[in-house]
Amino acid sequence: NLGLGVTPSAWTSYKAIQVGATGAASFASSNSSEATIFANAYLNGASFKYVNSVAASYYSQSSGSHAWAVAPSGTAGNAISFTQAMTLDASGNLLVGTTTSGLVNANSCSLQPAGFAVVNHVSGAASGSVYAYFGYNALSIGTITQNGTTGVLYNIASDYRLKNIEGPVTNSGAFIDRLNPVQGSWKSDGSRFIGFLAHELQEASETVVGTGVKDGEEMQAIDYSNPELIANLVAELKSLRKRLAAAGI
Repeated sequence: NLGLGVTPSAWTSYKAIQVGATGAASFASSNSSEATIFANAYLNGASFKYVNSVAASYYSQSSGSHAWAVAPSGTAGNAISFTQAMTLDASGNLLVGTTTSGLVNANSCSLQPAGFAVVNHVSGAASGSVYAYFGYNALSIGTITQNGTTGVLYNIASDYRLKNIEGPVTNSGAFIDRLNPVQGSWKSDGSRFIGFLAHELQEASETVVGTGVKDGEEMQAIDYSNPELIANLVAELKSLRKRLAAAGI
């Protein structure tokens, strides 16, 4: 073992280089397919030990897999119990809070090479626990939260303290009259669609209900859960019920 500025610790399973006046940084390898960088840690026999009384961590590359582990502050010379916080396995799965790809019974997140993410809550997590948080300028603008044990909620900011209220929706009938529901098939695979055309819906709306512009470089998209759509439908339904009641129907 080699020490640069420090007498190297006794490592039995690895050949190692320790660097720094206190030996806080260590570089170790046990074979041709494995290499590890430790901070404030060394291997003594089969146990990792603290070099100093602060937190410890390591990064390891082994057989095509990459692993990052952390440990809280401890006492110099005492054994370390590392927690593997993140893993990039040899199959290309990026795993956070777990070492197993797919759904596991723990708070975890993984990015799969097939192009999707898996976010999981530990069993017993309360309804309302956050899966994803979206912010702008340090303020929350939306979340995806747990809904019991069988669903999720997609939430956007709607707190009354964020809004200047001008009154109830009064033009719902005119708004609905401008809508143009259509049906047809997708050019890519022939599957059916029933809905709106993005540019027509945007022209009828006062708020942003989708993305892009007509004939722009990127294809337009619609948010069918947009509050303007829902508020106008509810407002018109209430108005219709009131008119029917006044007519005795």
